[in-house]
Amino acid sequence: MEYTSIIFDAVRPLWWVLPIIVLLGIFKSRWFKGLFGEAFVKLIARLRLPANEYRAIHNVTLAVPDGTTQIDHVLVSRYGI
Repeated sequence: MEYTSIIFDAVRPLWWVLPIIVLLGIFKSRWFKGLFGEAFVKLIARLRLPANEYRAIHNVTLAVPDGTTQIDHVLVSRYGI
């Protein structure tokens, strides 16, 4: 009996499952959530805050006694930081 063709015929309708599993794995990763979160904050700040009053500085690296630290977003205005 030919088991290969039986297995192939059973799995063929489910070809779309593997790409969905890969995409879900990417979407649930910490890397993607961080990337998406930073882009979302940049977009909302650009859309909601007037450009003539607010200046955005992104990905600021500061020296600290233990090495360096990174700040994702700094918004500067006449009202404060």
